[in-house]
Amino acid sequence: MNYQKIHDNIIFRARNTPISIGVYYEKHHILPKCEGGLQNGEIVKLTLKEHRLIHLLRYKITGVFGNINAFNWMTQAENARRNNNIEAAKISHKKFKERDPEKYYARQKNSGIIGGNKAFLTKKGFHSIPKEEMEKIRIRGRKTIVDNKLGMFSDGYREKHKLTLHKSIMTPDGIFNSMLEASKHFNVVPATITYRVNSKNKKWYYLTKEDDKI
Repeated sequence: MNYQKIHDNIIFRARNTPISIGVYYEKHHILPKCEGGLQNGEIVKLTLKEHRLIHLLRYKITGVFGNINAFNWMTQAENARRNNNIEAAKISHKKFKERDPEKYYARQKNSGIIGGNKAFLTKKGFHSIPKEEMEKIRIRGRKTIVDNKLGMFSDGYREKHKLTLHKSIMTPDGIFNSMLEASKHFNVVPATITYRVNSKNKKWYYLTKEDDKI
């Protein structure tokens, strides 16, 4: 089966066919962010089924695991949407967030851990794939990313990341001269520090040059 041809035909149709009124569409980055695509990269609007299929096809083409994760998530979302649970959940989340922001963010932070453990224990999703097959997928995915200099392997990302690593940073435990110092202090990888800085937790932020003088 020619996965690339099917993928290209769907994207071509999405680019050149007017959107139908009353049909639910989702935005899709033609080069997915999990493959190094940019947030402001080219976007097309796809139906939910097309969106799922596109990520499944890209997974089969590139082996990048983020695509199968997106496919699995949207499969669950489609089942939930049939019972209008998605909209109900959005309303519930919004009200919970407004009522108790700290408790809301704490629950959101833990939900991924709980859900991940449950999937692992019950062998659901990609955890159901045999270890040998999973390793082949990982190797293929890594090769695709490295060979094409995507994501964290791109020259632009490396340069930007190098500068970010040396920024002064404010944390709940005080000021650190660089992200590397902060990551060693908290015993986490630098990416975790980046996540905390980009979160809405006001105790974490990069310092400007003026702040450094304080």
